[in-house]
Amino acid sequence: MRRLEVLQKAIKVFYERGYRDATINQLAAEMGFSKAAFYHYVRSKQDLLYIIFDSVMDLLQDTVKGIMHSEASPERKLRQIVTNYVAMIVEYREMLEIYFTEKTELSREQQNAITLREREFMHVIRDVYQEGVAAGLFVELHPSVVTNIILGMCGWIYRWYDPEGVVPANQLPNMVLHILTRGIESPRSEVPFTLVEEGNL
Repeated sequence: MRRLEVLQKAIKVFYERGYRDATINQLAAEMGFSKAAFYHYVRSKQDLLYIIFDSVMDLLQDTVKGIMHSEASPERKLRQIVTNYVAMIVEYREMLEIYFTEKTELSREQQNAITLREREFMHVIRDVYQEGVAAGLFVELHPSVVTNIILGMCGWIYRWYDPEGVVPANQLPNMVLHILTRGIESPRSEVPFTLVEEGNL
């Protein structure tokens, strides 16, 4: 956790100033390093940004650790993944904003490395969903579309969620799960859900 604690100080600078406007001197001072010590810790500002991205992927990996190969039902696995993911976004909201807005500042090689790790995370969600379809627990839709919808619902939270707002952090995962699994229609709704026919989108 020491690395993440140090990174949180750099994250504060990137979050408040933006990657391009943040200077080495500002980063080193916030992290409690001399400029020389900063360059001993990382080779460049870009490498520091990559370490932040890599740390996000480590946190994402932690959200699914052990879930995929557990004996839980696909429904419970998906609930655990979504709950952990939403909780992570809320806890590390500033870091996630950097992650979602500054990826183009990474080198092409660094972007490709992060993209590979993102795909691994996506595959876990897709596999759990397909496991649930096979068990008759989930409706059968295109797995990539379902996966991207789940990630989109959760990933956008960093943009609008206010921890001082009307929804407490400990209630947000259940709200997301309810909308994801049951939608927003009342059971008394007279309008049945139907898939839009192709060509009418």
